Amino acid sequence: QYTPQYATEIVALVNKTTDVFRIPTKTLEELRLQGLLEVLDETIDTDYLAMVKSIQLHPEIQKPLKIVFTPLHGTSAVLGQRLLKETGYDVTPVESQLVPDPFFSTVTSPNPENPKAFELARALGDKIGAELLIATDPDADRLGIVVKDSGDYHYLSGNQTGAILIYYLLSEKKRLGLLPKKGVVFNTIVTSELGAKIARSFGFEVVSTLTGFKFIGEQARLLEGTDKKFLFGYEESFGYVVNDAVRDKDALQAMLLASEAANFYHLSEGKTLVQKLMDLYQEFGFHSERLESIELVGLDGKKRINRIMAYFHAHTPTVVASIRIKSKADYLKGVIQTASEESPTGYPSSDVVKYTLEDDSWFVLRPSGTEPKLKVYVAGSAESLAKANQKTQAILLEVKAMIDAID
Repeated sequence: QYTPQYATEIVALVNKTTDVFRIPTKTLEELRLQGLLEVLDETIDTDYLAMVKSIQLHPEIQKPLKIVFTPLHGTSAVLGQRLLKETGYDVTPVESQLVPDPFFSTVTSPNPENPKAFELARALGDKIGAELLIATDPDADRLGIVVKDSGDYHYLSGNQTGAILIYYLLSEKKRLGLLPKKGVVFNTIVTSELGAKIARSFGFEVVSTLTGFKFIGEQARLLEGTDKKFLFGYEESFGYVVNDAVRDKDALQAMLLASEAANFYHLSEGKTLVQKLMDLYQEFGFHSERLESIELVGLDGKKRINRIMAYFHAHTPTVVASIRIKSKADYLKGVIQTASEESPTGYPSSDVVKYTLEDDSWFVLRPSGTEPKLKVYVAGSAESLAKANQKTQAILLEVKAMIDAID
């Protein structure tokens, strides 16, 4: 995926082409002879898996937990299983979902963000007594996990998984004396504050990018040649990366780290990942996040999305859910506005608006880049999970009411 600067250059080059049949071409053999084409073999798999294994912090620990793994008919069917088995995990695959299938016949949606994607994994988990269910999306860049706690399976959100992985990574690196003096954790402007609070508690910088992992990959590139170390990158939509040798989200890295963390906390503290998440809530505040995707199809739908975004770019409510608005970040205009000042966002122009409330809750509106949907993100924290959930629900309902009032 190209960031805006390079995408603009590519589009300009394409637009200069008046006759596609006059574009110079070369044969595969010519490309090979000139060193412009390299045919990959199995060594690339071995090298890649070695890189992924390098993120382990405790490869020596026992691994008693039973894991169910599904690639959802996708590309991790071979390497995902191989990785977990070679690192000693007790893994059982969902056999019917190991089969490459462009129709994804066994699932409603091959998306680990959707709990329904885990239906066969849960059935198998119940059968064999698995403590952890792992699903990757078909191109193996996103990871979803389900954890057994108190006899039932609990689905973790991308924000929750990210927070757990950050805490495990940083706390164990600290204990092992492996933390760099300067490190950076990357997230996006629609990611929960929980992971950022954890990273800052270890003294590390947190940098937020626009939505899209290409921007996190770009930031990893910008760290080269500096005294800062890339520590972790993630987004709420189930994308994570630990080793920035991969400049994109990588489900296999996340899978290995989550499996290790689950076994580590089971052995060292007798806790599940759900219980560890509760510990993090107790220490850093109970956080709640919501995402509402409002489908508006066709040309009329696109026009309505444009009208809604235009309204929020032009207007700033003063109070939402009885909480005053503290600031507005308009990423299309490139400005952050408060009651007393205006400053630049420092981001490329993007059709996104983010409102931050006085208690540091926030909500974001943006059109989907791939579907005819308007996305509304809400996040907040409180002294209990119930109150945090009530707060984000109240904010979401009020924002939706504002949207409904726009013609």
